[in-house]
Amino acid sequence: MTKYFDGVNGLIIEMKENGSLDFSADFFNVSNLVYDADTDIYMVSSVNNLVESAEDWKNFAGDFRDDVPAEREVNYRTFPVSAVPVFAAVVKKMQL
Repeated sequence: MTKYFDGVNGLIIEMKENGSLDFSADFFNVSNLVYDADTDIYMVSSVNNLVESAEDWKNFAGDFRDDVPAEREVNYRTFPVSAVPVFAAVVKKMQL
């Protein structure tokens, strides 16, 4: 499970293919993202874009329409920053 934050909303997401371990961090190439080690959260420009991309992947749509069929699972929850203390902590840190 990987956590993302766009300054307004938080996202917790897990992605699996054919029963594999979660690979959401690899899917979204987190090595290119700003990472807050204290909260284990990656900063992104839009949580909604990540959700749309994950849903396209799961449903073999968009850029993934030609992928080899597989059993795909995407589980996620989005939150307004005020709903989850760990995301609120990131906002506070960003304002310093």
